Amino acid sequence: MRNSCRTLVVVTTLSLLANAASAATVEFVGLGFADVVHLNYNGNDMTVYAGQIRIRIDSGPIESAYCVDLNTTITNNWIATLGSPAALNGGRQIAYLFDTYAATVDTNAEAAGLQIAIWEVLTDFAAVNLGGGNFRVASNQPGYNEALTFLTGLPSNYTDFPPPYVLFNSHDTISQDLIVPEPATMAFIGPVLIALFRRKPQA
Repeated sequence: MRNSCRTLVVVTTLSLLANAASAATVEFVGLGFADVVHLNYNGNDMTVYAGQIRIRIDSGPIESAYCVDLNTTITNNWIATLGSPAALNGGRQIAYLFDTYAATVDTNAEAAGLQIAIWEVLTDFAAVNLGGGNFRVASNQPGYNEALTFLTGLPSNYTDFPPPYVLFNSHDTISQDLIVPEPATMAFIGPVLIALFRRKPQA
């Protein structure tokens, strides 16, 4: 069974500090709320875990992440760096879904539904429809109804929504990238802040 996906989006307003930060090690801890979902992706039938993916960044606290790529499976450890959300199809909408709903997920169905909604936007952003397009999920699958609710709640304007970041897999190890909550950015921002505060005043 595959637990597939690939790109981590971090929502934060600390853009300058985050961009200055270095790469970090990401550790796969296990699954949180999730369910097994049968779906069709680009004409291929797949059976995957859909829901929370638990990770640590630079040995920090455990965070709940969500997949944004069905082409890559996860590894135990990999190196990732922050990048632009422009690399994601529907990146701002995906960031909105995560920022709005991820913190309230407390059932397997809700977690699967949020993951399905994210995959739908990522794959078929121009025409969101769970029953058609390149990403399809049948109505009898776990999380289907929750996904419809999340997708229906997508606003038409994202002007005031904080710009998201994408945590890209990089370096030698190929692994999926994931959407992560804002506190995870401190793994990147922390060393920058420490360096700034340690800087001695000029004479």
